Amino acid sequence: IHIVKVNSGSGSYPVLKKSKRKMTEVGELEDNPELGKTKITEVDYKIKTYRGELPLSREAIDDAQYDLISIMQDDIQDQDEQTKLAIVADVLKTATAVNASGYDGLKDILNVKISSVYKKVLVVTDSMFNALDKVKDKDGRYMLQPDITSPTGYSFSGKTIYTVEDTLFGNEGEMKYFIGDVQYFLFDRMELAVQWEDNKRFGKNLASYLRFDVKKTDGDAGVFGTYTDAVQ
Repeated sequence: IHIVKVNSGSGSYPVLKKSKRKMTEVGELEDNPELGKTKITEVDYKIKTYRGELPLSREAIDDAQYDLISIMQDDIQDQDEQTKLAIVADVLKTATAVNASGYDGLKDILNVKISSVYKKVLVVTDSMFNALDKVKDKDGRYMLQPDITSPTGYSFSGKTIYTVEDTLFGNEGEMKYFIGDVQYFLFDRMELAVQWEDNKRFGKNLASYLRFDVKKTDGDAGVFGTYTDAVQ
């Protein structure tokens, strides 16, 4: 995801659509030919606010035998990441719907459904990755390729595989995926801010704030669908 810092609550941002434009060979001192036309689109964003607080009693803060505040701050940091991940997942689900059956169905998407001008990856649910990870060839060898650069440790047809919780893309147990180039922008108005606020119950609230928006920038860059097993 491309992160763009913005200074207003709403606005638009220019995005250059990928294409197959190329330059033309010309001879010495010949006039320059016109380049392929650049297609720039304006992506509108509207910043949304996400916030909450964790109340802590003064007794808990004073009497803890461990760094309670640090633990709470780590928890808020995790909630920051999970919040952004959930919003990004919702946007990924708006991609064109294309379902796939078996490895061949996935290869069809990678090879011909999405143009090669895009940098393609697979974002799959845990249940789908579990199914892919068990597929073997006729000699009993697992089909996924080991890849130390991939967060899952494996790649599919040379493409990086990312995993998400089933419920981010659908329901528990469903095999869902986004395949393509993650051409999405996160418009960041305010990074995670954490501060203490006094309350009236002899304690403090550890308050956190986020302000951002996520937008799709290229509808041709990927697809979203359901995977079904097939005899390989």
